Amino acid sequence: MALWISPIAKKILPLVPIIWVFNNEFYNIRRVKGDSMYPTLNPNLKTSSSLIEDDYVLVGSVSPSTKLKSLKDKIVILKNPYNPRERVIRKVKCVEGEWCPSGNGFIYVQAGHAWVTPENPSHVDEIGSTSIPLGLIEGEVIKVVWPIDRFGAQIYS
Repeated sequence: MALWISPIAKKILPLVPIIWVFNNEFYNIRRVKGDSMYPTLNPNLKTSSSLIEDDYVLVGSVSPSTKLKSLKDKIVILKNPYNPRERVIRKVKCVEGEWCPSGNGFIYVQAGHAWVTPENPSHVDEIGSTSIPLGLIEGEVIKVVWPIDRFGAQIYS
């Protein structure tokens, strides 16, 4: 049995560091759970999410040198400010130095922060619409890769 596994391991093992670097430094694929970005993402969401019906998206890494203005109106993956082990998906509405409409007025977005909101106005969670430190943003959503009928779907107008 070990002889049968060995040739496969010899072919796969060298790919592990390449896949790890690609996944951590350039792109990765993330599952979009829930209705926070409805209807842009998960437009077929019924009452609950499932592995097969949820959207999966290609996410490009965001480095500290990324121009902040380039993230405005983009959908991003970020660390949940209240639970750093969890990732959430939001749309960047305003960036540092801008006044952002909120409720009955406007909120000034301070340096080093971005104002993020769910796409779905009826979505309620612990984060909602808020100002977050830029360091929490991990990546920008590029394209939908699953389900197959939405592969490559345009997510920005």
